[in-house]
Amino acid sequence: MKVETAVINALKGIGMPSRITPILSDRDGVEPSSPYLLINIISVLDKSVPRRTVSHEKGNKVERVIQTKDYLISFTFHASANDSIHNWVHRFQTGISSDLYDYAFAQEGLGLVTTRGVMYQPSPVQGKNYKRAIIDIVFRAEVVEAFIVNDIKKVTIKGHLIDSLAGHFDDVVSTVDYDKPENEQP
Repeated sequence: MKVETAVINALKGIGMPSRITPILSDRDGVEPSSPYLLINIISVLDKSVPRRTVSHEKGNKVERVIQTKDYLISFTFHASANDSIHNWVHRFQTGISSDLYDYAFAQEGLGLVTTRGVMYQPSPVQGKNYKRAIIDIVFRAEVVEAFIVNDIKKVTIKGHLIDSLAGHFDDVVSTVDYDKPENEQP
């Protein structure tokens, strides 16, 4: 949901007409009246091994995992066939590599990787001719998630002690305590 919100904010920053209602696919809801933009994340691909950092915050050990991901996002602009929104969509597709658009998406943490041209699809609804303009774009983003790491405080090892010379075989339980006493200085 964070990625879709970032996309919507960037689109508003580049002047998407306010009468286009952005909606997120795969969410329950009612289809809005035309014109609208359906935003659909088709796939997410991890781009490398994640990086990790560890910090100590408020008595907790916090691990952050930073993963670079590519998001293939499909934009489906739905409007009547003769609506001027299609002119804006064509302008958007042409300008996607411009500095203005690049800056707007970068401000939301998204980098443009690739884009395809516009695919048009007729979509008649109740005797009225609508047209869908579909643009697939791959954006790259770094995703950061934080986790509180549980420290190891005690380890218990169970095993068998074998003394081949004496012929003894006994069970052994050994506990190693990693907690420092409260008054001990690091």
